[in-house]
Amino acid sequence: MPLLLLALALTAALGTLALLHYRGLYSDAEGAKDLLLAAQESLRESRLDATAADLERAEADLTEAEAGFRRTRDSLRSDPLLRLLAWTPWLGEQVDAAEEVLAMGAEASAIGLNGVAVAREYQAVRSEQDSRITEKAMTLLDNVEPHMTAMNAALNSILARRERLDGHPLLPPLRSAVAEVDKRRGELEELVDTYEEAAALFPDFLGFNGPRTYLVLAQNNAELLPTGGLISAYGVVTFNQGRVEEMTFADAIAFGERWQEETGEYVEPPAPLKQYLLKDYSWNLDVANWSPDFPTAARQALFFFEKGGGRPVDGVIGINVSTLQELLSVTGPVTVEEYGVTVNTENALEVTEALTRTPLEPQGDRKAFVAFLAEEMLQRLMRLPSDRWTPLLDALEELRDEKEVLFYSLDPQLQAVAERMGLDGGLRETPGDYLMLVEASVNSTKLNIVIDQEIEVRLALDDLGNAEKEVRVRYRNDLPSWEQGRDPDLVRRLMLDGLYGGYLRLFTAAKSRLVSVEIDGAEAGPSEIGEEQGKGVFGRFFALPSGAAREVAFHWATPAVVDFRGELAEYRLLFQKQPGAAAAPLMVTVSIPPGAELVSLELDGRALEDAGLRVRTDLSRDREIVVKYKPVG
Repeated sequence: MPLLLLALALTAALGTLALLHYRGLYSDAEGAKDLLLAAQESLRESRLDATAADLERAEADLTEAEAGFRRTRDSLRSDPLLRLLAWTPWLGEQVDAAEEVLAMGAEASAIGLNGVAVAREYQAVRSEQDSRITEKAMTLLDNVEPHMTAMNAALNSILARRERLDGHPLLPPLRSAVAEVDKRRGELEELVDTYEEAAALFPDFLGFNGPRTYLVLAQNNAELLPTGGLISAYGVVTFNQGRVEEMTFADAIAFGERWQEETGEYVEPPAPLKQYLLKDYSWNLDVANWSPDFPTAARQALFFFEKGGGRPVDGVIGINVSTLQELLSVTGPVTVEEYGVTVNTENALEVTEALTRTPLEPQGDRKAFVAFLAEEMLQRLMRLPSDRWTPLLDALEELRDEKEVLFYSLDPQLQAVAERMGLDGGLRETPGDYLMLVEASVNSTKLNIVIDQEIEVRLALDDLGNAEKEVRVRYRNDLPSWEQGRDPDLVRRLMLDGLYGGYLRLFTAAKSRLVSVEIDGAEAGPSEIGEEQGKGVFGRFFALPSGAAREVAFHWATPAVVDFRGELAEYRLLFQKQPGAAAAPLMVTVSIPPGAELVSLELDGRALEDAGLRVRTDLSRDREIVVKYKPVG
C-alpha cells in the first residue's frame, strides 16, 4: 500500500509539473492554429479574387503558423521531462498524438502557402492580354501544376497521420484538433481532385492534343425529356488548340424527316415513347434521349446522326435552355444582329421559341437563330473580361451540379474523367437506396415552362432492414397566369390547348417491388414495369389540363436496404436529379423501427440538428440522405 501511495503521489507531481512546463508550448501551438485558421478563412472568402494585400497577409500568417507548429514539435521531441513522462503508456500515447497533430498543422500551413501561390498564378494569367480564355486556362493549368502536386503530397501525409490516430483515446485539445482536420479535409480533397480532373480533361477536350469534333444536342427543357428536353436542334463543333475551328447548327426534326424520306427506314421506339408520343412514326434524333442515362442517350443520338449521314465525331455534348440562361448571367445580354434582338437571362426562352418557329428566309432552316446565338455567345465567352472569370467558374460549377451540361466521350479514358467530374450524366451507382424521378412531355407542347411541381417522399424502415416507400408528385398547370399579356398566337403555337401529357418514371434500387400507383388518390395501375441500367423502373402516364392540379403517387418496397454495422444501422438514399428539370421542392420523412434510437440524420454529408426524421430541401442537384440509428435489442 505505501508503494501504491508513493506511485500515485509521484504521478500527480509529474502531471502538475507537466502542466506548468508545457503551458507555454500549448499556447504557442494554439497561436499557430489561430493564424492558420484565420489565413484559411481569408483565402476561402476571397477565393481566387484575393487582393495582393490579402495574399501577402495570408502568406505571412501561414509562414508564421508553419514555423510555430514545427518549433513546438521540435520542443516536444527534445524535452527531457517529456521523455520521462513518455515511459507511461497513456502519457506516451498522448505525446505521440500531439506530435502527429503538430506535424499536420505544419503540413496544412504548407498547403495554404501553395494555395496563395495558385491564387497569384491565377491573377497573373488572368491579366495577360490578347489571348483567348481557353489558352489562358491551359497556361494556368501548367503553371499551378507544381503547387498542386505539393498540396496533394501534403494532404496525403495529413490523411496518413490522421489514420494512425484512429482508435486511440485522446485528450480534449487533441480530439478538437483531429475534428478540425476531419471537418476541412473534404475541401482540400475536392480542390486537388478538381485540378487533376481538369488537367486530364480540358487539354484533350479543347483540341490541344489534336482537333476534337463533337455532336451538340441543343435540348429544349420547355418540352422536357429525360436528359434535358426535346432535341430541337443539333450542332457540330470542332475545337483546335482551344479555338472554335468550325460550328454549325441545324433543325434536328428536319434532319430526321429527311433521313426517313430518303431511306424509308423505321426504327422501333421504346414502348411508352411509341404509345404516348410517336405512334406510327420512327424513333429519331429529336427524341433519341428517352433514356435518362446520358451515355446511353448519347450513343442513341450518334446512331441516328450517322444514319442521317452525319460525320464522325469524338463525343457528344448535351445542353439546354437553362445552360444558356446561366451563361448569359456571366456574359451579360447578347445581341444577334441578323435578327435584330438582344437576348438576356429573362427573355432567352421566349425569344428562342419565337424565332425558331419559322425560318428567317423562305426555305431556310428555322433553327438558324440557334447558330447565330451560339456563335455570339462563344465569342463573348472566349474574350471574357478578367473580372468575369470567377463568375464563369461559379456558373460552370452550377451547370455541372445541376446537370445542365453533359458530356460523353468515345475515348474510354476521357469518359472515365468526365464520370469522376460528374459531367457524364449517367445513372449513378450507390451502395444504398436509390431514387430518380424522370419526366417526359409526350403531348408536343412547351408546357413545362408553366408546370409547378412538389415532391414528397415517405420511407418506413423495418427491423429486418427492408424499406417501404411512397413518393407523391404534385403538379399544377399554371398556364392561365402565364398567358396573360402574351401574344395569343405565340401562346397557341407553344401550348396548343394547354393540355399537358406527362409520362413519369420512377427509377429505384433493383429488386424493388411495386405495390400501387395512384392518380389523385385513386388506384390507377402502372403503364410500365421494367429494368434499365440495373435499376427497377415503374412508369405512369397522366394528363393535366390548363389550370388544373394533379397528384401522381407510387408505393413500392425494397428488401434488405439497411446496412447493419454492429450496434449501428445505416440507411442511405441517393436522390438523383433529372437534367433540365426545375428545382422542385422536396420533403422526405423517415420512420425507423419502433423502439430504435435515432443517432443522426444527414443531408449531403451535413448533420441536421433538431430535424427529427424530416428533411426539407429541393432537387436543384443530387441529394443524399443518411439515417443512422440503434436497432431494437
